[in-house]
Amino acid sequence: GLSQSNDEVISNEKIKNLIKGYITEEDIYYPYSDQRLTELLKQKENIVIARRTVTKYRKLMDIPPAKLRRRYK
Repeated sequence: GLSQSNDEVISNEKIKNLIKGYITEEDIYYPYSDQRLTELLKQKENIVIARRTVTKYRKLMDIPPAKLRRRYK
């Protein structure tokens, strides 16, 4: 799990599910970058996580990067 500043431990699976949830709800014309996902986790869920960790979890779930998820009008 991932330790937080308040000694709370958050499971990797919970973080992966949150990331997947944000990606499924994103605007397909302007998908979230890994940095933006990191910011969303911090703002909305109060989870402090490194961008490279978000990238690692996204890759483990076989989700392509933002530039490959983007759709054009």
